[in-house]
Amino acid sequence: MTTLILTVLGLVAAALGAFFAYRALFPAARALDVTVLPSRSLLDTGTSANRFELRVDGETIEPDPHMVTVVVTAKGRHDIASSNFEAGRPLHLEIGSPVVKVLGVTATPQRGTTPPVTANGEGIDLGPGLISRGQAIHIQLLTGPPSTEREPNARHDLVDVRVDVTSGESARFRQPVGVRPVAIAAISGLMAGGLLAAGAFYDLADRLPGLSFDPSVAINPKLPSVGAKVRVIGANFEAGALISVDITSEVTEEDFSDVCSTQVGSEGAFVIDCTLPSDLPAGPAEMVIASTEHSGTSYEYVDFAVEAP
Repeated sequence: MTTLILTVLGLVAAALGAFFAYRALFPAARALDVTVLPSRSLLDTGTSANRFELRVDGETIEPDPHMVTVVVTAKGRHDIASSNFEAGRPLHLEIGSPVVKVLGVTATPQRGTTPPVTANGEGIDLGPGLISRGQAIHIQLLTGPPSTEREPNARHDLVDVRVDVTSGESARFRQPVGVRPVAIAAISGLMAGGLLAAGAFYDLADRLPGLSFDPSVAINPKLPSVGAKVRVIGANFEAGALISVDITSEVTEEDFSDVCSTQVGSEGAFVIDCTLPSDLPAGPAEMVIASTEHSGTSYEYVDFAVEAP
């Protein structure tokens, strides 16, 4: 039971390794990773907001103003072009607090014109415009206090673009992980899982005769008549080995040598039709299959019975 569990665990690990290796080596053609960093209050915690009045462009800002940074990164294999914004509609990002003003937008690396960013209610509109592969757009916003009931989310009509949104303290310290380290880790997991499964499987094969990798022989039919043809099927033999078939009658103990012969194929298997000797007595008999290999000759034995014609 332990071996079977190890086999299953190894196969699961191999499957997960294959999945993450594929994701790392072949990411989505076009993808946007949106990170909303935790907001920061512009006033000290112990300061009374009533003592100050914050104005931006002549407009009075509500008490307890905050600053929020949003990072939009193109993670896919291809650029996101203006044509990916269906009907020119922008990507709308809800950040969970009213946006007063867009303070600044920077793109790294800078390639052409950065897509426009405008405030829209409790979020921002981004685009349409070109977002190059690997480009990160940092957006600084002046907002009201954050809401504890609404999580950041995205609404969009982007064509063939996957959009993922993350937020919270973990996002502040999250660093992009390159494809190469992820791929190496995933492929290592794939190899480890495969080796675990293979080792457990071979151990299981040693315990279960039905899964043995030793040479095996079967004949058909099992109850042939004298002078009839019998098909001999072999598996797990050394490729290129010479096969010869002898038959011993258990009735008279007479040996019939070189009834038929063949050579093992490249996959370690053979199929040969042998004609039983016409003077083979009816009754129980034994078929001896000799396999001559580089290391010597080995033998396999098959018991069967012969019917009278």
